[in-house]
Amino acid sequence: MKLLPTIGLILLGVALGFAVTWAFRIGPSVGLFVGAMLLIAGAIAGFVVEWFIDEAYRANRDQIAINVQATMPELPPQGEPAVLAGFLTQREEELRALREKLSTTEQALTECRLKREEQARELENVPGLKAKLTTLESELADWKLKPNEIQAKLESAQLALADFRQRQESHLAELDQLRSFKAKIEAKPDDLTVIKGIGKVYQRKLYDIGITSLQQLSTSDPARIRRMLGVKEWQAVDVASWVIQAMDWVQRVS
Repeated sequence: MKLLPTIGLILLGVALGFAVTWAFRIGPSVGLFVGAMLLIAGAIAGFVVEWFIDEAYRANRDQIAINVQATMPELPPQGEPAVLAGFLTQREEELRALREKLSTTEQALTECRLKREEQARELENVPGLKAKLTTLESELADWKLKPNEIQAKLESAQLALADFRQRQESHLAELDQLRSFKAKIEAKPDDLTVIKGIGKVYQRKLYDIGITSLQQLSTSDPARIRRMLGVKEWQAVDVASWVIQAMDWVQRVS
């Protein structure tokens, strides 16, 4: 196959020699000389062309070998079993890593498919989700109202506590009065019947509310005495005159 260009050029030179001899009607010796020269020129040209073709084929083979060697993994030297075993082990590990990566990828694809299916089911349940959302919004509105109710209950409890404290203070005041009355009872009380309008009954009532002396009666508030004695508005009891008379008695004694 490599000699085909040379043979072709030789045949072409012979053909041209006969053609020149026939066309120009030159002598056989000259035609033979021209044919020989063309034959030699064809041989030289065929050799040169064949050399260039061989060089091109050789360069192409070398480049292909370099490319193949670059793309293929490095093989261990022949005749070294331990190195060959290590090479095979490394290739097996790479293969196992690729298989694990493939398995992970397949698992991720499966998870994505399941998520898409779940999203599709959720889209199918959109009306139910809207109903749940409405219910949650209603419950949230109820919870927003509850702080107001709690605040109202707190204010009510504070008012009740204030009322309790007021009543407790009142009870403590009454207790102090009772203690004072007890102390005064233990001492000898004044005769309050010397005041016009105070008999035995009102004297006892005055003693009960802690007024046991003329001095106390002279410094007491008539309205407070009426309230503590339970005197009605329609009753003809002049408590103010009692206080005035007690003042006179105190001034006389002093």
